[in-house]
Amino acid sequence: MLLGEQLGFIAAIVIEEATGACLGAGVPSACVVDLGSQRSSVCCVDELMPMPGCRQILSYGGDDLDRQLLWLLERHALASRLPFTLPTTVDGCPEAVRQVVRHLSPLRHAACHIEMHADPLAPTYLDGDGLPLAPPDASSRTSAKPPVAGMA
Repeated sequence: MLLGEQLGFIAAIVIEEATGACLGAGVPSACVVDLGSQRSSVCCVDELMPMPGCRQILSYGGDDLDRQLLWLLERHALASRLPFTLPTTVDGCPEAVRQVVRHLSPLRHAACHIEMHADPLAPTYLDGDGLPLAPPDASSRTSAKPPVAGMA
């Protein structure tokens, strides 16, 4: 509170992270997923109130997703198609795996996210380096729908 007084705040409010996420997104109800590095949590919020008994805390997070992505890439021999060279792993050596995961994390961040206002049916475009890009702005696309009969 001392810092708040020094900055000139009169009051402060403490809210749960799921409620704060709903307020930030401007929606009163949602299923909020917090994917951290080491753990994940899921909480259902209705009318800005977390639902009692709905919070689930999972003991895996983004680092585990990176390891799973590495396993999938190696299993299907796709690691050579990445736009960068992965360091070689030494049969489960934790430090070598950590270095590889550090390289894969930006790829996961670029490709695995939710765009709240994006068109879910729009195709994903790849740039020259093979990295995913956001779909083009909706105003730049022409409508492919035929005109409605009687409306010209």
